[in-house]
Amino acid sequence: NEIMRHALGKVPKVDILVNNASLFEPVPFTEITTAQWDEMQAVNVRAPFLLSRECVPLLQAKSGLVVHLCDIGGDRPMPGYAHYSVSKSAIIGLVKAMAVELGPNIRCVGVSPGHVVWPEDWDASLREEMLKRISLNRVGEAEDVGKLVHFLWEKGTYINGDIIAVDGGLSAHY
Repeated sequence: NEIMRHALGKVPKVDILVNNASLFEPVPFTEITTAQWDEMQAVNVRAPFLLSRECVPLLQAKSGLVVHLCDIGGDRPMPGYAHYSVSKSAIIGLVKAMAVELGPNIRCVGVSPGHVVWPEDWDASLREEMLKRISLNRVGEAEDVGKLVHFLWEKGTYINGDIIAVDGGLSAHY
């Protein structure tokens, strides 16, 4: 925290903060260790919370925007990813809590991308099966997410506290 405060103290303002870092690993529920659970929550929930909290004064100066990257797994968990799904549920809650508490000077929005990069442990048959659920029949690209974040900053100025899917229609099929 001290290092973060020192670094942020040299920044005059922050227009937008995008919390995108995340861990994603498959572990069956009964095999999740306490260390794995804690690491997942630390990276996926605690770090975005701490960074957001420390940036509040800088964001208020510019009526800033915080974007948290969420996941469909926060609402619809996949087997084998319980600790990940719980962390993404917490991020969804953080988006809503920040929107309520930090407005009107700071907006907070969740962006929930679909598959932009396939998980490493997914073989060709699992990927093919997932593609059948994506209406646009393709995985997304980083640009799809970036364009939405840009829109939220430039034109989506009345959007606050929402979770927006950019998933090619995947969430409509679950």
